[in-house]
Amino acid sequence: MRLNIKFISRTALLLALTLVIQLGGFPQPLTGPGVNLMLILSTIFAGPLAAVIIGSLTPIIAFVRGIMGFAPLVPYIAIGNAVYVLGFYYTSYVLQKFFAKGVKRSKLLDLSFNALGLVFGAVLKFSVLSLSVKFFVEAPAKVAQAMQLPQLITALTGGAIALVVATAIEKAGAIKKAQ
Repeated sequence: MRLNIKFISRTALLLALTLVIQLGGFPQPLTGPGVNLMLILSTIFAGPLAAVIIGSLTPIIAFVRGIMGFAPLVPYIAIGNAVYVLGFYYTSYVLQKFFAKGVKRSKLLDLSFNALGLVFGAVLKFSVLSLSVKFFVEAPAKVAQAMQLPQLITALTGGAIALVVATAIEKAGAIKKAQ
């Protein structure tokens, strides 16, 4: 994808909205799913490159602003966010493009493919973060615990909300999906 004004504008807007959620002072049970919601919406409406950029910047900004105080995890969170959006995008893309050939397309079928992509992406993110605190980063017990099952739950929750929101946005005709 070549960089154009539409891509840059959407990425900047989605990053700004993500930062409002991240820096809004909300409790973690709202912030975590909110950021994951924005990563999936960014993937759908601006493309996977935009979502990887946003997902890479959020842990850096969280560390700089003092929201996340454990620097060694920053690169792992960025990688976790990247595999989340890429796992979602490429799984749902492959399912929609290759396995649906000859099958009558429907919104329900597309939503099913997106849901499978979401689950795969969330499991990848959980795996990266969980393995990082198990094998690569000696994190305090509370930090290590926060990088495990809660990450899977927030990725699934935020992603599920994103699929509902994306469906409503598309139905309203407000924004078209990224190509």
